[in-house]
Amino acid sequence: MGTFSRSFYNEETVAMSELEDFANSPPDSSQHDPSLIILFLVLQLIGLIGSIVTVFIARFSCVRRHLAWYNFLASWIISSLSYSLLLFAGQIDLSGDKKSGVPFGLCVFQSSVVYAAPPLTAATMLGMVAQIWFGAHSMLFNKPMVAQKLLTQIVLILPYILFIGISAEALAFGLTHPDSVRVTGSGMYCNSGLTIPGRISAGVVAVVLLPVVIIEIFIVTSLRKYWSIFKNPDTSQSRINMLSMMIRVLLFSVFGILALGLSVFFFFTIHHGAALNIVIAFIPVMAVFTFASQKDLLDVWMFWKWRKKESPIEFLHSTDIDIAKAASTLESPVSVYEEKALPSLPD
Repeated sequence: MGTFSRSFYNEETVAMSELEDFANSPPDSSQHDPSLIILFLVLQLIGLIGSIVTVFIARFSCVRRHLAWYNFLASWIISSLSYSLLLFAGQIDLSGDKKSGVPFGLCVFQSSVVYAAPPLTAATMLGMVAQIWFGAHSMLFNKPMVAQKLLTQIVLILPYILFIGISAEALAFGLTHPDSVRVTGSGMYCNSGLTIPGRISAGVVAVVLLPVVIIEIFIVTSLRKYWSIFKNPDTSQSRINMLSMMIRVLLFSVFGILALGLSVFFFFTIHHGAALNIVIAFIPVMAVFTFASQKDLLDVWMFWKWRKKESPIEFLHSTDIDIAKAASTLESPVSVYEEKALPSLPD
């Protein structure tokens, strides 16, 4: 009898959990704040425009970058664009008194892509960190990692597989439960009142960012162990560029860890507040600030100094100059500076 009771209780608990997942939670209108909506959209536009400009000027830089780098910035373009769809469609309501709702087609589409955007950016972050690790391993040990070519292909394709798959899943939920699709209580974007799409998105982000943290530990350990190599005055410019990129990726990873914590939090809640949306909107801005401030990109901006430089390096498209191949399969950032032999590793 006791076994039957426990079995019945467990089945009832599972059933209640499933009902909770499909329960349509109404938006929390108390979160509506016009000033926060404007700030949120401004940050998204800075991330969008900044990422586009950074990708554009990178094509004129003297440093060659791998597709993982472009994937990373492209993911923030997609993410910022996804969160700004209501703005571009003229459906932002600052007053909170708008009676006519946002068109269902637009709202269900945005709700699907905003759930897919965080896994997309997390996966491209994984690609960036993997690229740095592959390049550092090849540079320090003069040999590629095992299965590096396959892993390279995976980290380049994975972000878009996740984006398409999760957006399709969220779209299916939205079409199956149309009453759940709505503008959030903060008025910033559309999402679903169901818990399942958000939990799937947050769970995938957590799973993807966990290896990011692990790889970063390997990178930091290697930097500490072989720091004397990078300090050597005979170290080539391409390796200095590699070190600079490694440091920038590690600095930005602070926000990756923040995103990991937020993804765990989002797994358990729907209403996370307008203020927390502002924190999330700062991440693409920091991505642009971190990677657009690289010296070679700043040099492209300072076009008035192109002819004044004594260096023979000119800012040409990478196809117009002979660029050395990197040892890494990922072809980590390589400059057109003269290559020098890497000092032998300490015993």
